[in-house]
Amino acid sequence: MPECVNHPGREASLECAKRGVRLCDECAVCAAPKSHCENRPRCLIWARRSLPDAWIKDSA
Repeated sequence: MPECVNHPGREASLECAKRGVRLCDECAVCAAPKSHCENRPRCLIWARRSLPDAWIKDSA
């Protein structure tokens, strides 16, 4: 079970593509949502927080 970088012992559900760290749901927030990020097209953290739920469910 991968652990959250900020909460040892807590399961990490997502990974930041830019920083290469695993994060739990509580910590999974884009650090710079309005800034350009070359990892944005594959960033699940940004997509989860920024796109409509219906789009994410339909594309899964």
